[in-house]
Amino acid sequence: MNTEREDRSRISGERGVALVEFALIFPIFMTIVLGMFSGGQSYNRKVSITNATGEASRYGATLAPTTFTAPFAYGTHGLDDWLRAVAGAVEQNADGDLALGVAGRSICVAYVHPNGTTLNDKTHKFVRTTSQAGTSSELPGDECFSDGRPPTERRVQILVRRSSPLEALFVKFPVTLTSRSVTRFEATS
Repeated sequence: MNTEREDRSRISGERGVALVEFALIFPIFMTIVLGMFSGGQSYNRKVSITNATGEASRYGATLAPTTFTAPFAYGTHGLDDWLRAVAGAVEQNADGDLALGVAGRSICVAYVHPNGTTLNDKTHKFVRTTSQAGTSSELPGDECFSDGRPPTERRVQILVRRSSPLEALFVKFPVTLTSRSVTRFEATS
């Protein structure tokens, strides 16, 4: 009879130990599971912006800047509108991951041809950003990045950045997703 009581006590004690072990392991397990979901979302965003960057770069390489000689949606014409059209192609191909309201995104499009002589055949850059506060700005300039290509080669450069939080229960890491694409220009100017 004494052994039956000891067996119940031991089984009850083992259940208590299992419950304590579960209570200790469960937060760690949930952190890992939620981290995997968040990491999967960030990976999906990275794939989306990489595909959008490549597609828009190929689109820009086949679209002549002289296509936009009449006033376009932004009220100007020529190379500026070509740059805006390619930036718009990046946004459209990103499945909402680079939409106008997405905070922490930056799209840089450059038409690179340093030896050009006409207005539509000179190096020109366009940057469209949305800050963490949600404000948008456009900044003119030169190339988006140094690509190591010959200076006489006409090309399209696209550089995209987007912040994506990596969350795991109690931990949150800001991650910056980046994608670059360079395509040799094929259209006649």
